[in-house]
Amino acid sequence: MSIIEANRHSEELEHIAPFLAARNKKNAFQTDIQYFDAFPTKLQEKIIAQKRNTNSEKLKTWLGNIALTLKPSFAALAVFIISSGVIYLHQNKPIDYQSDVATQEYLLDQSSSEDILDLVESPASKVSRPVDKAALQEYILDNTDESLLSEEI
Repeated sequence: MSIIEANRHSEELEHIAPFLAARNKKNAFQTDIQYFDAFPTKLQEKIIAQKRNTNSEKLKTWLGNIALTLKPSFAALAVFIISSGVIYLHQNKPIDYQSDVATQEYLLDQSSSEDILDLVESPASKVSRPVDKAALQEYILDNTDESLLSEEI
């Protein structure tokens, strides 16, 4: 290839691809003259460093694998402990007898003796046990305030 042809190819390349023509024309496959003099030493140093890193990375990888394996187990254990605690606390909550007595008193205040008699005389109560109506009426009259009855009438 002559100089004229090389010059023509260079101009043609510059016209078609200016960026490529501006690139430095250096042989990428050439090395420094002293490169291979220091090469064995550098290679040996890299191998030793890599062995040190490999041992510590194996430990890290091993611990990481254990952690990844146990994560679902820890999550399941946490759910079990929380749900057991909620069930335990729900079953063992203290009974508030005061509120039960207050509820019963409120219901007795709101209902009339006729409602109570109707409830006692209902078919469901007759099945469970016989009731002495006279004794029940006497109990209601003894435990009811007559002033409240006269106000209701």
